[in-house]
Amino acid sequence: LYNDALRPLLGTHHPAALGTAQLAGDTVVWPLIAPLVRAVFEQGSAQRADAITIAAGDATRAFDVACIPIRDDGTVGGVLVTLSEGAARARRDLSSVPA
Repeated sequence: LYNDALRPLLGTHHPAALGTAQLAGDTVVWPLIAPLVRAVFEQGSAQRADAITIAAGDATRAFDVACIPIRDDGTVGGVLVTLSEGAARARRDLSSVPA
């Protein structure tokens, strides 16, 4: 899968990091999502975090993160990680609306 929204977060690692273990290396994203990924492997269940802020280039953006186990013969063989910027932005925008 190709996620065009991920490009600014990969910086100079784009496009080489897509689909490789390099994403789990020295990108700005990995230190923020690594605890979630580890928890998926250790607990075997999906993990999520809301509005994680990531500095991307000249802007700071907020993402909701979901980490879902990919099973292989009953054990976690990998993790699908999704980042959704729109949901975090919508919550932030709604929180500034007077009640």
